[in-house]
Amino acid sequence: MSDEAQLTSVVVTLDDERSCTKAVRALRRQYPTATDMPIFVRAVNEQHRRKLAASSATALETGPEESALMLGGALLASLGTPKQEQRALDAESLPVSPPVSPHIS
Repeated sequence: MSDEAQLTSVVVTLDDERSCTKAVRALRRQYPTATDMPIFVRAVNEQHRRKLAASSATALETGPEESALMLGGALLASLGTPKQEQRALDAESLPVSPPVSPHIS
């Protein structure tokens, strides 16, 4: 089995808008439809999200902190991971705030 046959989806998280768009378009030339290869990508703004969606990519407009969780969740959903398991993984990945000490006066 070739390496290509093992691919099921791609996540693109480049910071540069132009590079991100070029990567999505290159992948879409290789894999013409979302059925052939789902592409999950971080968009820098709404206009960029629409441009990526026109290439049949699942684009999420997020900040850098939350993009990994959101793209990871979209990827897990595309792979058929049950919602309950996705939520559990998300909860494990979220930063934990230190406990707040009660103020005693």
